[in-house]
Amino acid sequence: MVLPDSLTQLGEQAIQDCTSLTSVVLPDSLTQIGDRAFCQCSSLTSVEYPDSLTLIGEEAFAYCTSLTSVVLPDSLTQLGDVAFGHCSSLTFVVFPDSLTQIGKQAFEDCTSLTSVVLPDSLTQMDKIQAGVRWQITWARSPCYLLVGPVSREC
Repeated sequence: MVLPDSLTQLGEQAIQDCTSLTSVVLPDSLTQIGDRAFCQCSSLTSVEYPDSLTLIGEEAFAYCTSLTSVVLPDSLTQLGDVAFGHCSSLTFVVFPDSLTQIGKQAFEDCTSLTSVVLPDSLTQMDKIQAGVRWQITWARSPCYLLVGPVSREC
């Protein structure tokens, strides 16, 4: 799916439950992805994010069970609650240096995700998945912790 170049915001539930969607190219003009915009697009394997994107809303890609990797654009500052929750095939995520906020349980039940690299710019991160041991690299020094309310002192 290729969306029009004039699109600046993708509304809530815009493409939700589109189970046959396998890939999407988001336009360069897009700045926000609304809540649950791609929720339950279970065949989605590929998303190309524009460098203009600043916000990914709550549950925007929740239950996209075929997503295996996510490389977020350098412009992104906010990632909503449960944004990629229940993406059970997700193994790899790259966060941009611009990211300042990761919402609650943004990666809840992403059972295949075992390692993440967090940017130094991050100022707010709520519990992203309880009870799972992740290797987290922060400021180029690895640490291991149970993901919950995270401090930089690990």
